[in-house]
Amino acid sequence: MPKTDHDAELKAMLPARIIGAALLAGNLLLAGPAHAASEALVYSFQGSGDGAEPLAGLIDVSGTLYGTTYGSFGGQDGYGTVFKITTAGAEKVLYNFGGALGGGNTYAGLTNVDGTLYGTSYGTDPTNCANANSGCGTVFQVNSKGVEKTLYTFKGGNDGNGPMGLLKVGDEFYGTTRLGGAHNFGTVFKVTPAGVDTVLYSFKGPASADGSDPNGDLILAGGLLYGTTYEGGSNYANQGQGTIFKVTKTGRETVLHAFQGTDGGYPVGGLIKVGGNFYGATQYGGVGGFGGASGAGTVFSVTPAGAETVLYAFSGANDGSGPYAGLIAVGGVLYGTTYFGGGAGNQGTVFRLTLAGAETVLYSFKGHDAGDGSYPAAPLIHVGNALYGTNAYGGVNYQGAVFKVTGFKK
Repeated sequence: MPKTDHDAELKAMLPARIIGAALLAGNLLLAGPAHAASEALVYSFQGSGDGAEPLAGLIDVSGTLYGTTYGSFGGQDGYGTVFKITTAGAEKVLYNFGGALGGGNTYAGLTNVDGTLYGTSYGTDPTNCANANSGCGTVFQVNSKGVEKTLYTFKGGNDGNGPMGLLKVGDEFYGTTRLGGAHNFGTVFKVTPAGVDTVLYSFKGPASADGSDPNGDLILAGGLLYGTTYEGGSNYANQGQGTIFKVTKTGRETVLHAFQGTDGGYPVGGLIKVGGNFYGATQYGGVGGFGGASGAGTVFSVTPAGAETVLYAFSGANDGSGPYAGLIAVGGVLYGTTYFGGGAGNQGTVFRLTLAGAETVLYSFKGHDAGDGSYPAAPLIHVGNALYGTNAYGGVNYQGAVFKVTGFKK
């Protein structure tokens, strides 16, 4: 089954998937028992000057949380914001993006370097931006006073366009672009603090074995960069269902695993490393739910040698569906979110998963009509005794929210 446009899914309300009654009844048994966790909205975006549609996760800088909004309605010019928020819910916008060459529409989170925030703006028209008047995305920095500096502006050609998150390694930043490059199917790049950009690798596309459309953040392990592509891989006869890859700092790329559908398909988030293995999630695929490439998503592990194991296959019912975000690990246990699922509301979940594959739904979002958030698309962060995250939609004003979950540990 070909992929669904996940940009559209993140930016528009999608109807609940249709599940046969017999399939639903069987898959409800896969979810773990309810857990005594509680959720609260920390802040509801208003969709005016404070931003809207937070699609990225938060970072913790000395007890204050920082993040970005995509900004279909947010910011003075409608192109998103960089904001800070206390754990008590006091929010302040540090910077409003101006669009086009000024950057805007940020999918990715931030990186803190000695109190200065670094990030990427996705661009205002990354699918058709190879001209001087359109926004192909930027790498930027914002200081504590809200002063922004653009380090690099993507041109939409061989240098890539539509950048995602940044990883700081030494004095340089590494990241991926979803589009552009030599074949127009995404890149791995590095950029210096002085704004010198170098493309390390250009992906060849969905009909190739190396992958296409890298989405998630990179991580560093053993001197190598690891990440995921949303499409491509050895199953390219079916457009490819994504890969796990590694690339050297000199640009030599190796595919560790190509998803086939039943083992997961179309990873959006990046990887984390726990012990000797990598862990991540796929938006679709798995043996649960709809089965094959159109399944409700998986959580997987993969060894450095590329041996992949499905830890959990979502059913698309109470246990959740469509995990967009990467995972975090707290005390050797994995925590994450699903964009859909979680019962009748189908508004997404926060879940807990042991490394042995036992899944527990900690919280199911109820949506705007219940005064709650909906559709979490970003990784969680662990601060103090709580997990904090963002809802792409929902909240009191239906423009997204920051939430916290407490009581999540056994």
